[in-house]
Amino acid sequence: MLLKKHRLSKKKEIELIFKTGRSSYDQLLGIKVIKNECGYPRAVAIVSGKVSKKAVIRNEVKRAIFRAIRRQLAGIKPVDMAIIALPPIVQVGAHKIEAALTAHLKKLRLINAS
Repeated sequence: MLLKKHRLSKKKEIELIFKTGRSSYDQLLGIKVIKNECGYPRAVAIVSGKVSKKAVIRNEVKRAIFRAIRRQLAGIKPVDMAIIALPPIVQVGAHKIEAALTAHLKKLRLINAS
């Protein structure tokens, strides 16, 4: 799990991301971002019932997403992110989730593309 300061929980903040944020999607993940003023990145993982009806599986997917974010947290610019899991994500491993997230962050220029 991410530290509390790196998590988004307020509904208004999440709605603002969906209304005004830039986005990037692929087969596994979608990501929407807006700049923030707090000086560090914040994120929320959204895993709907369409991904799996079982809460255990949805929570495993959330943990894998947060683990991938935590590994790159120091290099991410100060933005608010909403990461949306798509149904095929349950069939892949954590390394593919991390690779997809890294590709999105590079595409949106939130980390260095080195």
